[in-house]
Amino acid sequence: MTKLKRLNTIWAVLAFLGLAYSLTAYLIVQPQLVPSLAEPTAVIKLLGNLTIPALFVVGLYHLYLLMHAFRTLPGRHHGYFWHSCYVVFIALSGLFLISDLTLLSDIGKEYRLFSVREQWWMLYGFTGVHVAVCLAGALYSRKTPEQDRRLFDAIRSGNDAVFITLHHIGLLCGLMGIICAIVSFPDWIVTQRYSDPWMILLTCIALFPLALIVLYWVINNRKNPASAWLDEKQISDTAVASLAGFTAMLLSLPLCGALVWAGVTSLSAIRWFGLLFFIGLTVFCGAVIWRNRTAE
Repeated sequence: MTKLKRLNTIWAVLAFLGLAYSLTAYLIVQPQLVPSLAEPTAVIKLLGNLTIPALFVVGLYHLYLLMHAFRTLPGRHHGYFWHSCYVVFIALSGLFLISDLTLLSDIGKEYRLFSVREQWWMLYGFTGVHVAVCLAGALYSRKTPEQDRRLFDAIRSGNDAVFITLHHIGLLCGLMGIICAIVSFPDWIVTQRYSDPWMILLTCIALFPLALIVLYWVINNRKNPASAWLDEKQISDTAVASLAGFTAMLLSLPLCGALVWAGVTSLSAIRWFGLLFFIGLTVFCGAVIWRNRTAE
């Protein structure tokens, strides 16, 4: 076993142990944490507190998987969409780890006031996502070796794999954002009072995977002039896609106005701006991918 494969195995084992402990703690605590319990017992508190380091280890494994996914990009010649899905799910699963801790805290504070069954189901659902991502990551990291050169050395040398993957991630985030914007419009999900904060939260979640790879790009290229980040074709693709995205936003305005006129939803600047932004992002990234479709 090589040193890299040994490291992959160690990380995977630690992450699965952390997830196994967390799930076991949830199953033990849930039936005991009932409204008739005046104060959580010392055992419940201990089990809850120990989930923090356990989830922290899982979070470190997510970070390892994310870096590995980025570093294997330069050697790819196909399958960009599925690799982008993989990156997006790693990022979202990592973000949901924070939600796990928040849900545990809310459950501990609110179990005596009203039913916290939905919080528990969300916790189990997020845990299922973590298990799926870690399992996929363990298999992928063992089968796919990292490249010798650094990720952004490949970008500076004009490698199209990273450029195309970046826009696949943007397309996925744009589609998620559109869905988030739509579900925040009516009062089916949340009331009018909380619809704007709900839209902001969903927008941040949808943009999180894209923000990670863009931030990584900027940090690694901070010492280079902006003109050196893309080659001539990539600049041309970006210019055409920008025009397409802006046009899509303009064409969406009459539809938004029609929905307001029809009484489907009330006008809220935050929600409408979010919807228009994600429409523009989706069309922009889709246009770049279309112009590079031969690379698939």
